[in-house]
Amino acid sequence: MEEKRRFNGKTEEEALERAERALGIPRAELKFEVVSRSKGILAVVKPSVVVEVVVDGLYDSPAEFSEAMEELPAPAPTRSARPHREERAPREERAPREEYGDSQEDDEERTPEEFARRMAKSKEFCAGLLERLDLDPAELVIREGRNSIEICATGELADRFQQDPEFVESFQFVVNKVVNRFPPRWKITIDGMSALSEKDLELLEKARRWIRKVEESGREMWLDRLNPRERRLVHMEVSKNSKVASKSEGEGRERRLCIYLAE
Repeated sequence: MEEKRRFNGKTEEEALERAERALGIPRAELKFEVVSRSKGILAVVKPSVVVEVVVDGLYDSPAEFSEAMEELPAPAPTRSARPHREERAPREERAPREEYGDSQEDDEERTPEEFARRMAKSKEFCAGLLERLDLDPAELVIREGRNSIEICATGELADRFQQDPEFVESFQFVVNKVVNRFPPRWKITIDGMSALSEKDLELLEKARRWIRKVEESGREMWLDRLNPRERRLVHMEVSKNSKVASKSEGEGRERRLCIYLAE
């Protein structure tokens, strides 16, 4: 009778070494196949390979194996043995896990200084990760959102993000794991930001200056004609500041956007 055993390692070589030691079978005699291998960013940050090894068993049939097992003495109880499932005390119900940045505990520990540290950690980690992937860190922009850290790409990196959703998902997952390892936690967003061009980023920087000017002067500001996409970006930027608001008036090409103090 044959049985299959699985072994994992950072590389195929390491997984086979573990199989060789555990089974006492020389490498040349191992019958195996690779059943999984980490992909994308995880292949760089946390590489993993799983091999399945076929081992010739000691018994010719499942019945022979069962008979041999019945002849073995029952294991003696140990102090660490756990009670049978039916005898365990009922598990206390837990409240559903809050999303990053939404729990009361996180809110109590939030400080501007801690957020600045998380921003710096995000920039440092992302730059190192992109360098290991032979990508340009200068094409990644990390900025403060509304209770979140926003990551957006430009240039060729933006094209990579658009063409490979799995890469974006892995990237976001890894950054969250590193930056939000301990509370308080902030949301780290990439979706919807990856297609921003350099022109879009320049407009957002102008929008932040316009917002500051409205805050300082207390006077509303009407902007020159913007296309629908540009107006949407400015509205999004204004929505992150509770002290100001925005509105659009007019029709067609004459439609204009206004930034003003919120009531």
